[in-house]
Amino acid sequence: MTQSTDDRSAFLTPPEAAAILRVHLNTIYTLISAGDIPSIRVGKSHRIPRTEFEEKFGIAAERGAA
Repeated sequence: MTQSTDDRSAFLTPPEAAAILRVHLNTIYTLISAGDIPSIRVGKSHRIPRTEFEEKFGIAAERGAA
């Protein structure tokens, strides 16, 4: 049941995404509503696919280099 070489989840919560980008949580919800951040709904919660999020904001390349 390994998806990658580390134990990171395949999805981010909006608070996790806000912490990564160092923005306010409301900014994340605004970006989700505008379609700028892809997300899926799980009940009343949003989940953000980690790979798409990292690719969109150029985070994957930085983590791969570290």
